[in-house]
This record gives sequence, C-alpha cells and structure tokens, in this order.
Amino acid sequence: MKKIFLIFLTLLLFIAGVYANNFYLGKILTYHKRGSEVIFKCEDSIQVLVKIVSPGMIKLWYTQNNFKQNHPSFTVINDSIEKNENLNILEQSDHFEIYTGELIIRIQKDPFQVTFLDKYQKKLLADYQNKGYVKEADFQKTCKLLRPDEQFFGLGEKNGSLNRRGHIFKMWNS
Repeated sequence: MKKIFLIFLTLLLFIAGVYANNFYLGKILTYHKRGSEVIFKCEDSIQVLVKIVSPGMIKLWYTQNNFKQNHPSFTVINDSIEKNENLNILEQSDHFEIYTGELIIRIQKDPFQVTFLDKYQKKLLADYQNKGYVKEADFQKTCKLLRPDEQFFGLGEKNGSLNRRGHIFKMWNS
C-alpha cells in the first residue's frame, strides 16, 4: 500500500505549462532516454517525462512546452533520492517497459497510458482508459483504476475524511 501511495503522490507532481483547450494524451511519436529519465513526445506537442527517483518511486511530468527545471516541486526537497543512471527501457510493438529494482512501468504507445506493476507483474496502479492525464480549459485531472477494496489517502490539508476515494478536490495553491 505504501508503494501505491508513493506512486500516486508522484503522479500528482505533474506540471503542465499550457493554455490549450481540452486534450487527452495521444500516440507516442518518439522517445529520448537521458540518464535516469526518458522523455516521450506525443501528438499535439505533448511531452511526458518519466523520472526514476528511486527503484520504488517514479515522477511523471506532463507539458506542452519544454521542461523547465526552474519550476521544482515545492513538496519534494530532493527528487533524486538514489542515483539510478542506468534506466532500463524495452520497446515492444505496442508498448514500452521501464524496469527498476522494484517496479515495471508499462507505457502503452497509442494512446499514451501508464500502468505500474511490481516486479512480479502484479498491477499496482493504472490509467483509466485514455484519461490518465486530461487538460481542459480551466483544470487538469488524472483518472486511475482502483479495485473495490482500494482507497486514496493524503492530498494535503483538506476537510473531510482521510479516505479520498471518489472525491474531487480543487488544488487552490497550485
């Protein structure tokens, strides 16, 4: 459960510097590996950076512009917990797989969708249909698949119960 929580938190750390209308992630056109990161270039000039923070923690960053390193996360002091210079990525006909010591990140090519698996290939977290990341005129959202017995916890100081499953939150400070 701790891994699922950490993965979910990293998913919330995305930054989109766009002012476009509604869009969903489309087909992956190219990719570029750089140290412990890989950048996927998708349709509509959307880029997705996948960074291996540690073998059990992944950071996803979505943008329609270039990745600006002068916009660090205010919630993470050090997003390079462990040096992981050797990112292992395998390209298949319909997806990519990125391997860490603890996780397999499976990225579908068309449309872009992310699934997190443990090293035994048990599904931990996955995008819901093509709504893994959606940007609309005045908000952004991410939709994930949950099993009936799973919950989300956290999301900062908000009123309500600790279990955030099924709730919508306005992130007023981001």
